[in-house]
Amino acid sequence: MKKQHVSRRFVGLALIAALTLPTAAAAQANVKQINARFGVQISVNGVTQHLTDASGNPVQTFEYNGTTYVPIRGVAQALGAQVDYDASTDTASITDERLAVFRVLTNINDIASTINMQVQLMGSESVWNNIPSETINLRKTIMDMTKSYVPSISDAIVDACSPASPYAGPLWDLQKDLDSLMQDYEKTYTFYEAFCTNPNYGASANMSAASQSAMYTYSSIVDKLDNLKSMIYETIE
Repeated sequence: MKKQHVSRRFVGLALIAALTLPTAAAAQANVKQINARFGVQISVNGVTQHLTDASGNPVQTFEYNGTTYVPIRGVAQALGAQVDYDASTDTASITDERLAVFRVLTNINDIASTINMQVQLMGSESVWNNIPSETINLRKTIMDMTKSYVPSISDAIVDACSPASPYAGPLWDLQKDLDSLMQDYEKTYTFYEAFCTNPNYGASANMSAASQSAMYTYSSIVDKLDNLKSMIYETIE
């Protein structure tokens, strides 16, 4: 992934511009005339940008007192972000959908990794004799906690991207896999608990089948996570 070649002065300006803008009344009170130097060119990843406003009209950058000032919309779009304006609060906001998607991917990865680790632990513990009740209860507690996080992924996907986004389909596909993984996790625990209570071949075989299914689903999730990350990387190279 290539680094964004943007000056520190521009980065500082972009961060300031992302904050809530003053109200219209306050903005009028702060109007003043300045002597600025126009014609400053902006380059992103070595490509000179011809910045425009929301209507596609060319807009200019300028330098004033050693600081370069740029239009938020033009530069944000050049970097792959989206700019919105809320007239009711006189607020301009910059949103990078890719960052929101990355946060969802991180949450999915954390949940799936926890499930995979717990399934493997139950598999290794099933060869013990007289598994302590504390261990069994711990596995149940972790499973319940993990299950409580799964529904939040759906809300996170809705917040991260629109239905028309190229990331929406892959994310919902991952959500389905995560649901399946959670079901396999619950089945594995059910047979694990049964085996700990009354060790027998049937419970052991059922637990083995459920854990194998969980590990297969986990492997699929990891592949899809990598593919979606690659999609995002390609947009910023």
